[in-house]
Amino acid sequence: MKVVQTMLGHKTATLTLDTYGHLWPDRLDEVSDRLDTQRTKALAKARQKAEKAARKARQLAEQLAALEAGGHAAA
Repeated sequence: MKVVQTMLGHKTATLTLDTYGHLWPDRLDEVSDRLDTQRTKALAKARQKAEKAARKARQLAEQLAALEAGGHAAA
């Protein structure tokens, strides 16, 4: 609503809602659904990145452990 307010040059979002709010009441579910869809996509993407980072961290920890074990065996 703040973006619409700015675009229209209204002093307050209340003025924008009072003037144009009647145009959107039947679309609130659509807006909510789209926001939920985008949120779900963003969470899935973040989850994938976190899982990838966790796999990489495990691999590095295993490599480090192998190097440390090899160093102790040679000593």
